[in-house]
Amino acid sequence: MASRKDPYEYPGNTREKVKQKHAELETNKKEMKALLDAKKDHIKEPILDMKATEISAKVKDGSLKAEDALVTFVDRCFHYIDRNFIADFILEAFQDVAKLTDEKKASPIYAVPISLKECIGVKGHDTTFGLLKHSFCPAKEDAVIVKVLRSVGAIPFMTTSMAQGGLDLDCSNPLFGLQRNAHFEGYLGGGSSGGEGIALGLKASILGVGTDIGGSIRFPAAFNGVCSLKPTVRRLSMRGVLDPFLTHCLQLQITIGPLGRFVEDLVNFMKATLCPLLFQLDPLVIPLPFNNDLYEGSHKLKIGYFTCFKQTKDNAMVIPVPAVQRAVQESADKLKNLGYDVVEFEVPTPEYAYSLYARAIFNDAGYALIEMMKNEPFNQDYMQIKQLIGQPSFVKSKCSFVAEWMFGPQVETGVKATAGSKSGKSAGELLKAIHDYVHVFLDAMGDIDLLLSPIYSVPVARKDVLDVINKSMIPYAAMYNLLEMPAGVLPVTKTTQDDLDKAQALAKKFHEAKDKVNAKVFETQDKLGLPVSVQVAAKPYREELVLRVMKALET
Repeated sequence: MASRKDPYEYPGNTREKVKQKHAELETNKKEMKALLDAKKDHIKEPILDMKATEISAKVKDGSLKAEDALVTFVDRCFHYIDRNFIADFILEAFQDVAKLTDEKKASPIYAVPISLKECIGVKGHDTTFGLLKHSFCPAKEDAVIVKVLRSVGAIPFMTTSMAQGGLDLDCSNPLFGLQRNAHFEGYLGGGSSGGEGIALGLKASILGVGTDIGGSIRFPAAFNGVCSLKPTVRRLSMRGVLDPFLTHCLQLQITIGPLGRFVEDLVNFMKATLCPLLFQLDPLVIPLPFNNDLYEGSHKLKIGYFTCFKQTKDNAMVIPVPAVQRAVQESADKLKNLGYDVVEFEVPTPEYAYSLYARAIFNDAGYALIEMMKNEPFNQDYMQIKQLIGQPSFVKSKCSFVAEWMFGPQVETGVKATAGSKSGKSAGELLKAIHDYVHVFLDAMGDIDLLLSPIYSVPVARKDVLDVINKSMIPYAAMYNLLEMPAGVLPVTKTTQDDLDKAQALAKKFHEAKDKVNAKVFETQDKLGLPVSVQVAAKPYREELVLRVMKALET
């Protein structure tokens, strides 16, 4: 049975295999600690507050050594070893530092230590996707993005933990341990690139790489108060990245992108990696170098914004709390004062869009998820999902009515989607529906260049809120995966007492209206000082515009 300290149950001999994996990871940490102890004189704590760009510049001019940056961030990792964001240290990082050559100095991320989500292949290291079945199978070669990073002088130095199976806002994991938010007890670190978000929030990394199919780069950034960018599919390479979603998702694809503490560092990551070697190693990547004219251009941009999906009888999405709506409104006002053309925007049929996303995720009715988790340690949240997915379609349909009765329509959409596509014909109809909706959405944008919106309905998800409620708040992020639009997030404010007072007053009104989900979400808003982020999105392959507006909001 699972215990309070270890919430997992272990089928068969999986407990022993997990212990073997823990022993392997502990050996890795001891080896890195030995390397660190021999280089303590290289620790320079001021590095922790520098931009990646500044670190690179100081190494180039000789005021810092490349090894100083690496040692300083490794040391920081050991200060927070109990946060369980580390999957594996890349011991070869010290060899990479020693091999740095002058010809790579043109790179804006030269000598910058980089952390990588654990599903990104690094030669000689496991790529488990948080799963025991993929343990003890080290990658035979680096993923393309890792090859490119090394070619431009960046130093991959650790892989970071991720959600088990890749579909969770909590990256706690039987392989890597229970996770905690970088700043606040009782709050989630986000997922599925949670290790990245926590590491950056703790200043244990300066620049990282994650993956995203429904917010997995953006939630960890928002929850830990850092920045991130989800590029358009195929702007960067997924080759060599473990991607189980290929077997069961329709249309949706994982995309890979950077997380950092400063927008400028995201910009320089994209400038450095959108290079000829990337296009050579992966011909499926769109051969589109970074467009500096778009990023630094002076042409006036038109920005649409919405603080909330329009609430109608047919659209009962979780409403963003006052702090989130204030963050978007203040950001819109700031952009208007900076000279941008800012207008309100109404998302076409958002509940329908989310139903398309959920149906695309569960196109196979959850079969691949069950197979993926077979003979894996599991917790209670997964057990509930497994029990639902294992039911016949007509039972799932009845479960969706029960979910609506128990929680409200916000949860019903996701439950209903688990029925999957019943035939090749219905899968084709779903594909056409997605295609049609994308065009409806882009037509609604018209001459609008970018959209400003919430990323999630609350600033940071709480651990004590039911998993089904936390997951019902993802549509603001998942929408841009459905649309294949690039989207970035950055923190712009923190929760205030006024935000909390307004949330509590509204919670009472939701209770009176018997709106269970919104009542629960709003009444849990009681924490001062949480980071509140906004999301910026653009039409496909306009990442440079996203970064331009993010930079304007950051400064």
